[in-house]
Amino acid sequence: MKNTRLWILLALVMALITAPHPTVTRMVVLDSDPFYWLFVRSLILVLATAPFVLRARRQLREKMTARYVLESAVWMSIAVVCYVLAINYSQASYVAIISLIIPIVMVGLSIVLLGERMTRRATAGIILAALGAMVLVVLPIALAQGELSFYPLATGLALVNAFGFSMSIIRMRQANEHSHMPLTAIVGVYSLMVMTVSGGLFWWMGDPVRVSVSFEFWLAAIYSALWVALLARILMVKVFERLGAAFCSAMIYFETFLAVLLPVFILGEQLSLTMVVGGTLILAGLYVIEHHKRRHARHHFVWRHH
Repeated sequence: MKNTRLWILLALVMALITAPHPTVTRMVVLDSDPFYWLFVRSLILVLATAPFVLRARRQLREKMTARYVLESAVWMSIAVVCYVLAINYSQASYVAIISLIIPIVMVGLSIVLLGERMTRRATAGIILAALGAMVLVVLPIALAQGELSFYPLATGLALVNAFGFSMSIIRMRQANEHSHMPLTAIVGVYSLMVMTVSGGLFWWMGDPVRVSVSFEFWLAAIYSALWVALLARILMVKVFERLGAAFCSAMIYFETFLAVLLPVFILGEQLSLTMVVGGTLILAGLYVIEHHKRRHARHHFVWRHH
């Protein structure tokens, strides 16, 4: 009971850490080359996690652990590159809509790869949270633009991003569970691969004119690397392990709600009806997933790992 509350609290901390990320990135990195941004962000991560990677080198020699870590690195590299290219070939709002499928993909892959099973309550909670996220993101864009444009290439890239990100998180969890490989070291390994890929893409197709060295840019890069890509990512995997994919997926939608709500408090923007309805549905989804009787279970988990 107490442990469950602790992990729920950590999940809320994770959401609070990552919620400002889209706004900060959009404000600071708007005039910077996206591949340069990825390279700098990954470089900071590589430098910060290098001691942990070196300390875990023996575990990396174990065949199954090395496989999980390598697959996590490959999938994360594919995901971040596809995400950047998807925005480049469409709009950030369009990619945000497609990205709403990420929690659903994570749930499906958890069933297939981890052998987890879902209760009806968990299914209902995820559906409520997904509907809330759609009200928050899709409805305002549709009302503002009149109709949603369709970008075939960007759609494909965004779907690959959703699959790749989910696969990377699952492989991180498997590596950690298999040999207690430190998550910090796993982040360091895949950051090295992302840095190599993004550096190569910047050299090949980047815009050297759009290279920023401002204080704001580096501050945003440090926040994005250490707080979001490192700390929040580790918390996400641990919450995924402890509370299951259903709760973790609902928290991703809750993070969307916080990201939309943030400008209301910081910039004094008006609270809209879609924010109220969407946020209520997401919170209802979280409540449905986690608020159930524990008569038949020693641990308060919605998912079971067999």
